[in-house]
Amino acid sequence: TCTANQTLPCTLRVASEFVDRAKAAQPQTELIVLPEMFACPYGTQFFRPFAEPLPPVGAKAADILQDSSPSIAALAQLAARHAVWLVGGSVSEIDSEGRLFNTSVVFDSSGTVVAKHRKLHLFDIDVPGKIKFMESETLSPGDRVTTFDSPWGTIGLGICYDVRFAEAALLMRQRDAKLLIYPGAFNTTTGPAHWRLLMQGRALDTQSFVLGCSPARATAPQQGD
Repeated sequence: TCTANQTLPCTLRVASEFVDRAKAAQPQTELIVLPEMFACPYGTQFFRPFAEPLPPVGAKAADILQDSSPSIAALAQLAARHAVWLVGGSVSEIDSEGRLFNTSVVFDSSGTVVAKHRKLHLFDIDVPGKIKFMESETLSPGDRVTTFDSPWGTIGLGICYDVRFAEAALLMRQRDAKLLIYPGAFNTTTGPAHWRLLMQGRALDTQSFVLGCSPARATAPQQGD
């Protein structure tokens, strides 16, 4: 278990253990999805310290440098080791201009990068007395919808608040996406009212399968994960 002051090696180890356990429990598993910002504390003050450059689509596991892109290198190796397709939740990406993005990276069963999606719709919320969180203070938005080919057909990819916007889902459906995947990290203030409803809404709009993945919190962290 990682604490609130989690370090990157700790979160990568925990993510790897969960993937190992999932594959051991269901050896036939072919696709695994991690949640949004799985390796980074979800606070705007953490996005830059945890940011890393990302390799281009087509990069192979052996070509991804551990020193500069530790999260992506670990995910590529994990996908290759288990021979699974892996949607790596999302990580904090820094580009050559110093801009930060909330980016999801997809790996095929050899650990090759097959897709990258930068979160389109940044989540800014201010509920007096309950929650204030402004992604736009530190992150830049993506500028395109993302789909990729897979053994199961075309898959569309969004991140968290992207699910709120039917138009983006419909654009993915127009590219023949039959499955839409949304790694997320919904908050506990507004999330319970919206998570399931929005996933169902996008499934209804697009007549597609929709898969969401969000972090879980232990009710008694000292007793395990």
